[in-house]
Amino acid sequence: GYSDLVHQSSLYLTGLSDRNYFDVRAMRFSVQENTLSSDPTARAGEQPWVLPSLDYDYIPDMSVAGGQRLLNVNARAISRDRLDAVLEDVSDPTSVNNARGIEGQSTRLT
Repeated sequence: GYSDLVHQSSLYLTGLSDRNYFDVRAMRFSVQENTLSSDPTARAGEQPWVLPSLDYDYIPDMSVAGGQRLLNVNARAISRDRLDAVLEDVSDPTSVNNARGIEGQSTRLT
């Protein structure tokens, strides 16, 4: 609801036909806080865009050597304006303890 700290907006298209499946999504995460987005301590720039997330499974009806073929594709692209890090010392931006998400774009395809 409106009082939640984190909101997820999604746009998706899903298809299912017999044994085949297709799903593509775009997601945006937003944090509601009292800090302006331009403030360096704001969490808004650390939240990712997921453009797109794709899952596709295809099983043709024709058998091969008594078995079946399967095509399974999974892809994801993530974009983030700023590093999402946990700092050991909040007054020192270089004291990164761990990173929850990297700055920039990252993609994968399997």
